[in-house]
Amino acid sequence: MNRKPLSMPDAVSIEMRFRLQENISAIESTVGDSRRPLRRSAISGIPRGAVLEVCRAGFNERTTKVRCNGKFYFVFLRDVERVEPIGNIG
Repeated sequence: MNRKPLSMPDAVSIEMRFRLQENISAIESTVGDSRRPLRRSAISGIPRGAVLEVCRAGFNERTTKVRCNGKFYFVFLRDVERVEPIGNIG
């Protein structure tokens, strides 16, 4: 049995990639300890022009998980639904 704390995988499945047209709110997802392996930090922001990679569903039906500059965040779906995808995925 693996008793190491859960961590974010290096290889993730990217569903969509896009560049932000405006600043958005985000909640950084960080690795915690063995009792609470993943935790959410305070609300922060991701600036206009940043490239986001949509990884999977968020922590509820209104959010999705994204990667930006090597960090993982939860963002609101409404903030990414109105952005045009960029680049090829796969």
